[in-house]
Amino acid sequence: DLVVIVAMGIVSLIILSGYFSEKTFYLLIALSLGFLSIFYAVTKRKTVKFLLKPIYNIFIPQKFKNELSNEFNKFYKTLELFRNNKKFMLKIFFLTIFNWIIVFVYTYAITLILRLKVDFFYILLITPLMILVEILPISVSGLGTREATLIFFFSIIGIEKNLAVSFSILYLILAGWTFSLLGAIFWLKNPIKFKS
Repeated sequence: DLVVIVAMGIVSLIILSGYFSEKTFYLLIALSLGFLSIFYAVTKRKTVKFLLKPIYNIFIPQKFKNELSNEFNKFYKTLELFRNNKKFMLKIFFLTIFNWIIVFVYTYAITLILRLKVDFFYILLITPLMILVEILPISVSGLGTREATLIFFFSIIGIEKNLAVSFSILYLILAGWTFSLLGAIFWLKNPIKFKS
């Protein structure tokens, strides 16, 4: 999921590069490549083990060490199963693409609700970048970072700040909180039973 959205973000940056200052363009490319590098590093068991070992030895209480070690090994065994099943990975890839298309259509629908004059293709370009900025762990629910990103991108096509903020808030309510609420209802109705 993250790899797909970062790849889409990089393609968007290349297409939109004419709108950015050179400094902003390279900063955004560096952030995108940083995401990909972190993801790639996480897939390397030995690298992650080496990096986390000092934290594991110093900060993890003894009573949690065995359980954490088992979960760590389980994660990489599962990853190995995915790697060995290319057909399954391909299915997941296309399902992910399909999911993002739904997100883009949903995002475009919000522009129609607000009667913003935005092309669907422009939404295709800016949505991956908005999501990448939104998931940075520097704010709650992307508040502030999402608005700043949308103000920037919408200003390029002549849409005012207040409309960009309205779009952002509506996006948060409809695409974020609404689905979270539905998920919570389904969870309460039929919770997943975890083995102890």
